[in-house]
Amino acid sequence: MNARGSLPITVAAFLAVGSIACQAPASVNGVFGGQDFSLRCESPLAASDASGRDSVVVLSEASSETLSTVNVRLRGVNDLALETPIQVGADDAGQPSIQVVVGALVVETRADGVEILSAADPRRAYSVDGTLTLQTRDADGVAGSFSAELDDGGFVEGFFAATNTR
Repeated sequence: MNARGSLPITVAAFLAVGSIACQAPASVNGVFGGQDFSLRCESPLAASDASGRDSVVVLSEASSETLSTVNVRLRGVNDLALETPIQVGADDAGQPSIQVVVGALVVETRADGVEILSAADPRRAYSVDGTLTLQTRDADGVAGSFSAELDDGGFVEGFFAATNTR
């Protein structure tokens, strides 16, 4: 399975963790699918992959009908320079990347009462160019901003201060 295929599972896992307070909310604006796009997230989350080398920041917002997420994949997170614009591109190219996913909200409740949110029939767009600037990175989380052109002809710009989940 490639990195693109694993992201929906990652999103569901992050959302299952629950709300974790963060230093500041996240915000994303732009154009996705030919329409204005806006997302506000009060509790952005970040998690390292099994190797600890890469990290994914998940920004999400759910309405009564829609789940919207922006996933910021930080390749080699501990090696990325702070306060310096870093090139964003395609995930398959091994660069930091951005993915936007919007779909119909599906809520499943596990036997232990934990709600799992996912997006049915999701529309996706992936970064093809842009920049990412990390302001901080420590054991508690990561904060930064980004501007990316998407493969659907749109773009997103935003900021985040995400809490590490593990």
